Amino acid sequence: MTRNQTPPPVGSGLRGKAIERALNTEKIMPCLNLGVKSTSPIKESLQAHGWAIKNTAVLSPEMIYSRAFNTLSPTALRVLIRLLQKRHWEKTGKRRKADIKYTNNGLIFTYAEAACFGIPHASFNRAIKELVAKGFLVIEHQGGSFSQGNKDPSIYGLVGDFKHYGTDNYKPREKPPLIRYSRGFTEFNEKRKTNLSHSRMTVDNSQL
Repeated sequence: MTRNQTPPPVGSGLRGKAIERALNTEKIMPCLNLGVKSTSPIKESLQAHGWAIKNTAVLSPEMIYSRAFNTLSPTALRVLIRLLQKRHWEKTGKRRKADIKYTNNGLIFTYAEAACFGIPHASFNRAIKELVAKGFLVIEHQGGSFSQGNKDPSIYGLVGDFKHYGTDNYKPREKPPLIRYSRGFTEFNEKRKTNLSHSRMTVDNSQL
């Protein structure tokens, strides 16, 4: 572009599309649409839902220099850092000689929380699959959704398989599919509970 040329309008070309997507973020991600003008809308959104945490995400040099880490997509990297931030820790020892021990399992990061970071549902799912495939993550409990709209969140665990990524010794894992509980499944459980309660009543009555 020369000095005499005017810049293209906002609504044209790749630049315009990128700006348009940024301006429409609140429409795409309801979690960010809080009606609050802030320099940190993600933090405000997380606080509104009770998901704001102050832990520091600690990355080991071994992780940073690994082949798996340096081939992560931007979204997978963001998800990994958030999971690292969610870890609980405790100190063992005293003062300078104290060691920090992290708990790497029992981590919950839902699709709704990911939306607060501007990560769409499909992108978050791909990021989880990538982290599993490259040895950073395991699914300790595969969650799902019920027909009534209730959610069963997945539970994740951080692992060190990434150290062997790209070698002959590496055995990739796969993310299990999302579980969807149908109405029939719910009705089956309700009937089963009813039958069990009737059988217990019969047993109790026979013992009177």
